Amino acid sequence: MAKPMDMRKLDQVKRATMELMVESGYKSITVSRIANRANVSPGYLYSHYASINDLIEELLDTTYESFVDYMKSVVVELTSIRDFVKHFVQGMIDFTMTDPLLVQFVTALMDDHAYFNERIKNDNELGIEEYIVTLLKCGHDNLEIGQHIDALEFVAIMIRLPLNYLNLRFLYADKYGSICSKDVSKLSRIIINALQ
Repeated sequence: MAKPMDMRKLDQVKRATMELMVESGYKSITVSRIANRANVSPGYLYSHYASINDLIEELLDTTYESFVDYMKSVVVELTSIRDFVKHFVQGMIDFTMTDPLLVQFVTALMDDHAYFNERIKNDNELGIEEYIVTLLKCGHDNLEIGQHIDALEFVAIMIRLPLNYLNLRFLYADKYGSICSKDVSKLSRIIINALQ
């Protein structure tokens, strides 16, 4: 009879992996460091994941899918880019407040060239490209997005800018206070200005 999966242990493994990525970067993550941090044996990791890359990919894919699903739901209700940005930023802040470590992990992965040289995620795998095209067309047609803004710039502004902002807000929470509703307005304004 197969031993039942201990979800608590798997969660410890995932949290340990995210913490190590944030603290040390992709190249410094080893099975023994994850196992030690999660208080499990290295064999336990190998019984669930073929490699560290598989574990990181699972974490990233789960996060990415949730994020894309949220983005798709916001696009359906699209009336203007300003409205989209406001809802999108609110969703990112809600996401950040739910699990700050996950946002730090995603930001660290995006910043770690060793990881992205290993494997660059194809955004079209989840059908995000059509939504970006829809958003750009709406923004260009309504003159809410500068005609010079292309899909790559749009993604950089809509994804990287808020992730970096929220990550910095967590790092400097003692100086600037906790993330609050004012951050939705502030971050939305920054993004809208960048898109013009």
